[in-house]
Amino acid sequence: MNTQLNKNDIITALAQLNELPPENEYRLIKSNDDDVYYGKDHSGHFVFVIRSEEPKRLPIMKTTGLLVLNTNAHCVFDHKINQEGLTAHVLTCLSINSLDQDAFIRLTAAFLEQSHKNDDVTAFFDSLTRLFKRDDSRDDLTMQGLFGELYAIKHLDSLGIKIYPYWQSQDRMKFDFTIDSRKRMDVKTTTKQDRVHHFRHEQLRLDLYDILIMSIQLRPSDKGVTMLSLVNYTRDLYASDYRRLMIIEEMIKNYSTEELSEMCYDSQILEENIAFFDATDVPRFKEPSPVGVSNAEYDVDLTSSKPMSAESLKTWFKDLSNTDE
Repeated sequence: MNTQLNKNDIITALAQLNELPPENEYRLIKSNDDDVYYGKDHSGHFVFVIRSEEPKRLPIMKTTGLLVLNTNAHCVFDHKINQEGLTAHVLTCLSINSLDQDAFIRLTAAFLEQSHKNDDVTAFFDSLTRLFKRDDSRDDLTMQGLFGELYAIKHLDSLGIKIYPYWQSQDRMKFDFTIDSRKRMDVKTTTKQDRVHHFRHEQLRLDLYDILIMSIQLRPSDKGVTMLSLVNYTRDLYASDYRRLMIIEEMIKNYSTEELSEMCYDSQILEENIAFFDATDVPRFKEPSPVGVSNAEYDVDLTSSKPMSAESLKTWFKDLSNTDE
């Protein structure tokens, strides 16, 4: 389904809804889908509204600190043209933080591209609660890893290799990219001079997978490629894929726009120090984990490993060049 909704257009339209409705009513703007609306409640909170496909089902209310979901709620919608009563699912964003509101609009628009069935709306709410849950957790290594994965998407895209549809659909999967039943790609980053990376033993199981390692050496810099630029680039790619968009939004939720701009790495160092390795050329324990042993991890120095040639790399990616899924 293509709603042709632009996040900035929705934000602009909502900003123009200055006259708020009475309590228990909503002032709305229509989307290109007759069953979907955006708007504001009587307190000025952003709402996302979907006409119920099963209006006789019992209503359910779910709440968190910053979100409220009312399913199968009977509501009066003031379109400023006429008033309409109908049964709908109403998702309300209670946050007045502009970054939260942007994420709310961006993710609901992406959700519309995929589905808006009753059960899906509830599952979507549950996903959003993780994003809007307040905490102060920060992990520099995790953010460095995210930078590497998003940069891999942009870098390969510039080479005509569309790998973004194969990025992990859930955070912290075994491999960053799952191409098919056999092919896997994992992105490793380091800020050290030596090309040493941390692996889980399962990431080098050649009896199970055809594994490609993308190794990126980074150097922090005041000028270069920023995390913010990569986030914005991939937000556009995943505008119709709320699950992957949710991964990005959840990982950056505790960082301001300014902080994402300050996460910056030297672009020349990046370009000159990208290397791809066939896992067959990566030092590893060749035997499977012994019975009773799991989650084995170790560091691997790729300094003496032979990078893949441009031709071999082209062959590995042959099915992904200049194609969209």
